[in-house]
Amino acid sequence: MGKALYHSRFVPLISPLNTDRLLFTIVVMFSLKGNLIITLPLDVVRIAIPLLIYFCGHVSGVFLSGEKAGRGLLQTTTLAFTAASKQF
Repeated sequence: MGKALYHSRFVPLISPLNTDRLLFTIVVMFSLKGNLIITLPLDVVRIAIPLLIYFCGHVSGVFLSGEKAGRGLLQTTTLAFTAASKQF
């Protein structure tokens, strides 16, 4: 297909579908387990707290490492969020 054709035709065609498919997946997940989430809210909190601590700690650590390495704000922020999202 070639890189130019891929970026000029395929990527614009498929890009709007990515957000729709992700939203659909989230809605289906919560609709299938919604009753369980309402029934056991403390379990949801017990799972969410460590994930939040991990995410904040990972973003902060990578962000500070990027700053120390002399990277700019845009590159450091991108690295931090990309690194933290790899575990989800």
